Amino acid sequence: MKKILLLIILLFYFLPEAFVQEMNRLDLDGAWKFRAEGDINWFDARVPGCVHLDLMRMGLIPDPFMGANETGVQWIGDKGWEYMREFNLGSKEAGWRHVELVCKGLDTYANVYINDSLVLVADNMFREWYADIRKYLRPGTNTIRIFFPSVTAENKLRYERMNIKLPGDEKVVCRKAAYHFGWDWGPTLITSGIWRPIYIRFRDEINVPDVQYILKSLTDSIARLTAVVSVNSTERDSVNIGIRVDTDPVIQEKI
Repeated sequence: MKKILLLIILLFYFLPEAFVQEMNRLDLDGAWKFRAEGDINWFDARVPGCVHLDLMRMGLIPDPFMGANETGVQWIGDKGWEYMREFNLGSKEAGWRHVELVCKGLDTYANVYINDSLVLVADNMFREWYADIRKYLRPGTNTIRIFFPSVTAENKLRYERMNIKLPGDEKVVCRKAAYHFGWDWGPTLITSGIWRPIYIRFRDEINVPDVQYILKSLTDSIARLTAVVSVNSTERDSVNIGIRVDTDPVIQEKI
């Protein structure tokens, strides 16, 4: 029974990632620039990350977990923050039919620009965001810029628009980690930033972006699961889907 439960855990935690189709991609993690809204000076940033870590790395704020430093960094959540980097697009990448920007995690309110064209507006740090950006790209050097409006200002605006005021003050309108607003075990650090990987992926007609495994039955000898596969296609055609556990094919279905 323990072996079966271990197999189920492995299926849920490892197979979905391994199953999702690997596509050509351009990684945008690494070195970026950032600045506060209204400032003219850019500073070095590291992605994935957040504005508190970048400010600390540049020596612009002290460690907020030391002493009473938490009090002196509350202004960060009251300001908007902007991140920017350049990337090169070659002739090979420009030839793909579909070019998508994939943001695995943006914290929290974010306006994303490619070459100064708005391509995405985000408001939830817990979900992934996608945008078709092919028409905004050009051969050679391109720019991606992400503006994060002030979290406290945006929360206040959204809360005031509500006809019914929910308990828990203004943070209840925000799909953001609640502990950022302070807890009995942690400081109040209302941060922003690109907190998970970000990249551009390229494909032509068909891709498999996601798979969900559903446990149907479980005994001491066997576990039965159903795979729900998401397929994106611009063509009317058949797709062969294969799922493997270790090196043995267990399912192969034509849909």
